[in-house]
Amino acid sequence: MGTCDAYSQQTAEYAIALDLCSRLTLVRDETIVLRQILEIFSTLFAPHTIIFRVMDNGAVTTLTFPETLQGPTAILPADTLLPEITPSGFRLRIPYKEATIGIIEVDGLAFPAYRERYLSLALAVSGVCGLAIANARTNRMLEGALSDLTRENVRSSRLTEELGIINSELEERVRQRTAELETTAENLEAEVKQRRAAEVLVRSQLAEKTLLLRELHHRVNNNLQLITSMLSIQARKVQDPSLKLALNESRNRIRTMAAIHENIWTARDLSRISMGGYVRFITSSLFSLYQINSAKGSLSLVIPDVVLDINTAIPVGLILNEII
Repeated sequence: MGTCDAYSQQTAEYAIALDLCSRLTLVRDETIVLRQILEIFSTLFAPHTIIFRVMDNGAVTTLTFPETLQGPTAILPADTLLPEITPSGFRLRIPYKEATIGIIEVDGLAFPAYRERYLSLALAVSGVCGLAIANARTNRMLEGALSDLTRENVRSSRLTEELGIINSELEERVRQRTAELETTAENLEAEVKQRRAAEVLVRSQLAEKTLLLRELHHRVNNNLQLITSMLSIQARKVQDPSLKLALNESRNRIRTMAAIHENIWTARDLSRISMGGYVRFITSSLFSLYQINSAKGSLSLVIPDVVLDINTAIPVGLILNEII
Protein backbone atom coordinates (compact mmCIF):
# COMPACT_ATOMS: atom_id res chain seq x y z
CA MET A 1 0.00 0.00 0.00
CA GLY A 2 2.87 2.33 0.89
CA THR A 3 4.49 1.64 -2.49
CA CYS A 4 1.26 2.59 -4.30
CA ASP A 5 1.02 5.82 -2.32
CA ALA A 6 4.64 6.69 -3.10
CA TYR A 7 4.08 5.91 -6.78
CA SER A 8 0.92 8.02 -6.84
CA GLN A 9 2.71 10.89 -5.15
CA GLN A 10 5.62 10.64 -7.59
CA THR A 11 3.17 10.58 -10.52
CA ALA A 12 1.48 13.66 -9.13
CA GLU A 13 4.82 15.44 -8.78
CA TYR A 14 5.71 14.67 -12.40
CA ALA A 15 2.29 15.88 -13.51
CA ILE A 16 2.80 19.15 -11.63
CA ALA A 17 6.28 19.50 -13.16
CA LEU A 18 4.88 18.85 -16.63
CA ASP A 19 2.18 21.48 -16.11
CA LEU A 20 4.71 24.04 -14.86
CA CYS A 21 7.06 23.39 -17.78
CA SER A 22 4.39 23.16 -20.47
CA ARG A 23 4.55 26.84 -21.38
CA LEU A 24 8.20 27.47 -20.46
CA THR A 25 9.61 26.82 -23.93
CA LEU A 26 7.12 29.28 -25.45
CA VAL A 27 8.58 32.23 -23.52
CA ARG A 28 10.90 34.30 -25.70
CA ASP A 29 12.44 36.60 -23.07
CA GLU A 30 15.44 34.99 -21.35
CA THR A 31 14.99 37.04 -18.16
CA ILE A 32 11.42 35.80 -17.80
CA VAL A 33 12.54 32.22 -18.55
CA LEU A 34 15.14 32.34 -15.76
CA ARG A 35 12.63 33.71 -13.27
CA GLN A 36 10.10 31.05 -14.22
CA ILE A 37 12.74 28.34 -13.74
CA LEU A 38 13.32 29.64 -10.22
CA GLU A 39 9.55 29.61 -9.66
CA ILE A 40 9.29 26.00 -10.95
CA PHE A 41 12.02 24.76 -8.61
CA SER A 42 10.53 26.73 -5.74
CA THR A 43 7.06 25.30 -6.37
CA LEU A 44 8.23 21.71 -6.80
CA PHE A 45 10.62 21.48 -3.87
CA ALA A 46 9.70 24.38 -1.49
CA PRO A 47 13.37 24.85 -0.44
CA HIS A 48 14.76 27.47 1.86
CA THR A 49 17.14 28.85 -0.79
CA ILE A 50 17.89 28.41 -4.49
CA ILE A 51 21.07 29.65 -6.20
CA PHE A 52 20.93 29.61 -10.00
CA ARG A 53 24.09 30.37 -11.99
CA VAL A 54 23.57 30.93 -15.73
CA MET A 55 26.48 30.76 -18.23
CA ASP A 56 26.45 32.72 -21.48
CA ASN A 57 29.66 32.98 -23.56
CA GLY A 58 31.91 32.90 -20.51
CA ALA A 59 29.78 35.33 -18.45
CA VAL A 60 28.06 34.05 -15.30
CA THR A 61 24.83 35.56 -13.96
CA THR A 62 23.63 34.54 -10.49
CA LEU A 63 19.94 34.52 -9.56
CA THR A 64 18.67 33.62 -6.08
CA PHE A 65 15.49 32.62 -4.35
CA PRO A 66 14.47 34.51 -2.42
CA GLU A 67 15.77 37.58 -4.24
CA THR A 68 16.83 39.10 -0.92
CA LEU A 69 19.29 36.26 -0.34
CA GLN A 70 22.61 37.80 0.63
CA GLY A 71 26.07 36.38 -0.06
CA PRO A 72 25.47 33.38 -2.38
CA THR A 73 27.81 30.47 -1.86
CA ALA A 74 31.12 30.43 -3.70
CA ILE A 75 31.36 29.20 -7.28
CA LEU A 76 31.75 25.43 -7.47
CA PRO A 77 35.16 24.04 -8.45
CA ALA A 78 35.41 23.10 -12.13
CA ASP A 79 35.98 19.42 -11.27
CA THR A 80 32.81 19.06 -9.15
CA LEU A 81 30.81 16.08 -10.32
CA LEU A 82 27.16 16.91 -10.91
CA PRO A 83 24.44 16.00 -10.16
CA GLU A 84 25.29 15.93 -6.45
CA ILE A 85 23.20 15.31 -3.33
CA THR A 86 24.01 17.64 -0.44
CA PRO A 87 23.03 17.20 3.24
CA SER A 88 19.88 19.30 2.82
CA GLY A 89 19.37 19.47 -0.94
CA PHE A 90 21.06 18.85 -4.26
CA ARG A 91 22.97 20.44 -7.15
CA LEU A 92 22.61 19.73 -10.86
CA ARG A 93 23.45 21.12 -14.27
CA ILE A 94 21.01 22.74 -16.66
CA PRO A 95 22.08 21.19 -19.98
CA TYR A 96 21.50 21.97 -23.61
CA LYS A 97 22.77 19.33 -26.01
CA GLU A 98 26.36 18.62 -24.87
CA ALA A 99 26.89 21.97 -23.11
CA THR A 100 26.14 23.18 -19.59
CA ILE A 101 24.33 26.52 -19.60
CA GLY A 102 23.48 26.67 -15.92
CA ILE A 103 24.07 25.19 -12.46
CA ILE A 104 21.28 25.24 -9.89
CA GLU A 105 21.69 24.58 -6.17
CA VAL A 106 18.64 23.74 -4.04
CA ASP A 107 19.14 23.86 -0.28
CA GLY A 108 16.98 23.60 2.79
CA LEU A 109 14.43 21.03 1.61
CA ALA A 110 11.46 20.63 3.92
CA PHE A 111 11.80 16.85 3.54
CA PRO A 112 15.50 16.12 3.00
CA ALA A 113 14.84 12.39 3.20
CA TYR A 114 13.21 12.66 -0.26
CA ARG A 115 16.10 14.54 -1.85
CA GLU A 116 17.05 11.60 -4.13
CA ARG A 117 13.51 11.49 -5.50
CA TYR A 118 13.50 15.27 -5.79
CA LEU A 119 16.80 15.09 -7.66
CA SER A 120 15.32 12.64 -10.17
CA LEU A 121 12.39 14.98 -10.71
CA ALA A 122 14.76 17.96 -11.08
CA LEU A 123 16.83 16.08 -13.66
CA ALA A 124 13.68 15.43 -15.67
CA VAL A 125 12.84 19.15 -15.55
CA SER A 126 16.40 20.38 -16.25
CA GLY A 127 16.33 19.36 -19.91
CA VAL A 128 13.20 21.43 -20.55
CA CYS A 129 14.77 24.35 -18.68
CA GLY A 130 17.93 24.15 -20.82
CA LEU A 131 15.83 24.01 -23.99
CA ALA A 132 13.82 27.04 -22.87
CA ILE A 133 16.98 29.07 -22.18
CA ALA A 134 18.46 28.07 -25.55
CA ASN A 135 15.21 28.99 -27.33
CA ALA A 136 15.15 32.39 -25.64
CA ARG A 137 18.76 33.04 -26.66
CA THR A 138 18.06 31.92 -30.21
CA ASN A 139 15.06 34.25 -30.31
CA ARG A 140 17.24 37.09 -29.04
CA MET A 141 19.78 36.46 -31.81
CA LEU A 142 17.01 36.23 -34.41
CA GLU A 143 15.48 39.49 -33.24
CA GLY A 144 18.90 41.13 -33.42
CA ALA A 145 19.46 39.74 -36.91
CA LEU A 146 15.99 40.88 -37.98
CA SER A 147 16.67 44.34 -36.60
CA ASP A 148 19.99 44.47 -38.44
CA LEU A 149 18.30 43.29 -41.63
CA THR A 150 15.60 45.93 -41.30
CA ARG A 151 18.20 48.66 -40.82
CA GLU A 152 20.15 47.31 -43.78
CA ASN A 153 17.02 47.34 -45.95
CA VAL A 154 16.31 50.94 -44.98
CA ARG A 155 19.91 51.86 -45.69
CA SER A 156 19.78 50.03 -49.02
CA SER A 157 16.62 51.87 -50.03
CA ARG A 158 18.16 55.19 -49.09
CA LEU A 159 21.31 54.39 -51.03
CA THR A 160 19.24 53.36 -54.04
CA GLU A 161 17.42 56.69 -53.96
CA GLU A 162 20.68 58.58 -53.59
CA LEU A 163 22.20 56.57 -56.43
CA GLY A 164 19.26 57.46 -58.67
CA ILE A 165 19.73 61.15 -57.89
CA ILE A 166 23.47 60.91 -58.50
CA ASN A 167 22.91 59.08 -61.79
CA SER A 168 20.50 61.79 -62.91
CA GLU A 169 22.97 64.48 -62.00
CA LEU A 170 25.77 62.62 -63.78
CA GLU A 171 23.68 62.18 -66.92
CA GLU A 172 22.91 65.88 -66.94
CA ARG A 173 26.53 66.76 -66.45
CA VAL A 174 27.55 64.39 -69.26
CA ARG A 175 25.08 66.04 -71.61
CA GLN A 176 26.34 69.46 -70.69
CA ARG A 177 29.95 68.37 -71.05
CA THR A 178 29.28 66.75 -74.40
CA ALA A 179 27.65 69.91 -75.66
CA GLU A 180 30.61 71.95 -74.50
CA LEU A 181 33.08 69.61 -76.22
CA GLU A 182 31.10 69.68 -79.42
CA THR A 183 30.84 73.45 -79.54
CA THR A 184 34.38 74.44 -78.75
CA ALA A 185 37.75 72.80 -79.20
CA GLU A 186 39.38 75.48 -77.14
CA ASN A 187 37.60 74.30 -74.01
CA LEU A 188 38.90 70.79 -74.68
CA GLU A 189 42.43 72.07 -75.08
CA ALA A 190 42.13 74.10 -71.90
CA GLU A 191 40.84 71.06 -70.02
CA VAL A 192 43.74 68.93 -71.30
CA LYS A 193 46.17 71.56 -70.15
CA GLN A 194 44.50 71.71 -66.76
CA ARG A 195 44.72 67.96 -66.40
CA ARG A 196 48.38 67.95 -67.35
CA ALA A 197 49.03 70.70 -64.83
CA ALA A 198 47.12 68.73 -62.19
CA GLU A 199 49.15 65.60 -62.99
CA VAL A 200 52.39 67.56 -62.63
CA LEU A 201 51.13 68.94 -59.32
CA VAL A 202 50.17 65.48 -58.06
CA ARG A 203 53.53 64.04 -59.06
CA SER A 204 55.27 66.92 -57.34
CA GLN A 205 53.22 66.45 -54.19
CA LEU A 206 53.86 62.69 -54.28
CA ALA A 207 57.59 63.25 -54.59
CA GLU A 208 57.47 65.73 -51.73
CA LYS A 209 55.50 63.33 -49.52
CA THR A 210 57.90 60.51 -50.39
CA LEU A 211 60.83 62.70 -49.43
CA LEU A 212 59.15 63.66 -46.17
CA LEU A 213 58.38 60.02 -45.42
CA ARG A 214 62.00 59.04 -46.06
CA GLU A 215 63.10 61.84 -43.78
CA LEU A 216 60.67 60.64 -41.13
CA HIS A 217 62.06 57.11 -41.25
CA HIS A 218 65.58 58.53 -41.21
CA ARG A 219 64.86 60.54 -38.07
CA VAL A 220 63.15 57.59 -36.41
CA ASN A 221 66.20 55.47 -37.24
CA ASN A 222 68.52 58.13 -35.81
CA ASN A 223 66.44 58.38 -32.62
CA LEU A 224 66.43 54.61 -32.19
CA GLN A 225 70.17 54.48 -32.82
CA LEU A 226 70.62 57.18 -30.16
CA ILE A 227 68.59 55.09 -27.72
CA THR A 228 70.68 51.98 -28.47
CA SER A 229 73.85 53.98 -27.91
CA MET A 230 72.56 55.25 -24.56
CA LEU A 231 71.64 51.70 -23.56
CA SER A 232 75.12 50.49 -24.58
CA ILE A 233 76.74 53.20 -22.46
CA GLN A 234 74.52 52.34 -19.54
CA ALA A 235 75.22 48.61 -19.93
CA ARG A 236 78.96 49.23 -19.74
CA LYS A 237 78.51 51.13 -16.47
CA VAL A 238 76.41 48.61 -14.56
CA GLN A 239 77.99 45.69 -12.73
CA ASP A 240 74.92 43.52 -12.15
CA PRO A 241 75.04 40.75 -14.84
CA SER A 242 71.25 40.38 -14.98
CA LEU A 243 70.77 44.12 -15.39
CA LYS A 244 73.51 44.26 -18.04
CA LEU A 245 71.81 41.39 -19.88
CA ALA A 246 68.43 43.15 -19.72
CA LEU A 247 69.92 46.37 -21.09
CA ASN A 248 71.68 44.52 -23.91
CA GLU A 249 68.51 42.63 -24.83
CA SER A 250 66.53 45.88 -24.88
CA ARG A 251 69.20 47.43 -27.07
CA ASN A 252 68.99 44.47 -29.47
CA ARG A 253 65.23 44.78 -29.77
CA ILE A 254 65.43 48.50 -30.46
CA ARG A 255 68.24 47.92 -32.98
CA THR A 256 66.04 45.37 -34.71
CA MET A 257 63.25 47.94 -35.10
CA ALA A 258 65.74 50.57 -36.18
CA ALA A 259 66.96 48.30 -38.97
CA ILE A 260 63.47 48.37 -40.52
CA HIS A 261 63.47 52.16 -40.69
CA GLU A 262 67.00 52.16 -42.07
CA ASN A 263 65.97 49.74 -44.83
CA ILE A 264 62.91 51.85 -45.64
CA TRP A 265 65.02 55.01 -45.74
CA THR A 266 67.37 53.49 -48.32
CA ALA A 267 64.78 51.47 -50.28
CA ARG A 268 62.88 52.51 -53.37
CA ASP A 269 59.56 51.07 -52.25
CA LEU A 270 58.64 52.52 -48.85
CA SER A 271 55.81 50.05 -48.26
CA ARG A 272 57.70 46.74 -48.72
CA ILE A 273 60.71 45.35 -46.86
CA SER A 274 63.11 42.80 -48.39
CA MET A 275 63.62 40.28 -45.61
CA GLY A 276 66.91 38.92 -46.97
CA GLY A 277 69.07 41.90 -46.09
CA TYR A 278 67.06 42.57 -42.93
CA VAL A 279 67.62 39.05 -41.56
CA ARG A 280 71.31 39.12 -42.50
CA PHE A 281 71.71 42.41 -40.63
CA ILE A 282 70.01 41.06 -37.48
CA THR A 283 71.92 37.78 -37.40
CA SER A 284 75.32 39.25 -38.15
CA SER A 285 74.79 41.99 -35.54
CA LEU A 286 73.85 39.47 -32.87
CA PHE A 287 76.78 37.17 -33.69
CA SER A 288 79.11 40.16 -33.54
CA LEU A 289 77.57 41.51 -30.33
CA TYR A 290 77.87 38.21 -28.47
CA GLN A 291 81.29 37.50 -30.03
CA ILE A 292 80.37 34.11 -31.43
CA ASN A 293 83.49 32.67 -33.02
CA SER A 294 83.73 29.71 -35.39
CA ALA A 295 84.64 27.39 -32.53
CA LYS A 296 81.26 28.01 -30.88
CA GLY A 297 79.10 28.09 -33.95
CA SER A 298 78.80 29.28 -37.51
CA LEU A 299 76.11 31.25 -39.29
CA SER A 300 74.57 29.87 -42.49
CA LEU A 301 71.61 31.69 -44.05
CA VAL A 302 69.29 30.35 -46.75
CA ILE A 303 66.66 33.04 -47.23
CA PRO A 304 64.05 33.04 -50.02
CA ASP A 305 63.06 36.26 -51.72
CA VAL A 306 60.38 37.32 -49.22
CA VAL A 307 58.97 40.84 -49.09
CA LEU A 308 56.82 42.03 -46.16
CA ASP A 309 55.17 45.27 -45.11
CA ILE A 310 56.51 47.21 -42.13
CA ASN A 311 53.71 46.11 -39.78
CA THR A 312 54.71 42.47 -40.36
CA ALA A 313 58.46 42.89 -40.70
CA ILE A 314 58.99 44.46 -37.25
CA PRO A 315 57.31 41.60 -35.29
CA VAL A 316 59.16 39.04 -37.45
CA GLY A 317 62.44 40.78 -36.68
CA LEU A 318 61.72 40.85 -32.94
CA ILE A 319 60.80 37.16 -32.95
CA LEU A 320 63.97 36.32 -34.85
CA ASN A 321 65.96 38.42 -32.38
CA GLU A 322 64.52 36.46 -29.45
CA ILE A 323 65.09 33.08 -31.13
CA ILE A 324 68.76 33.77 -31.91
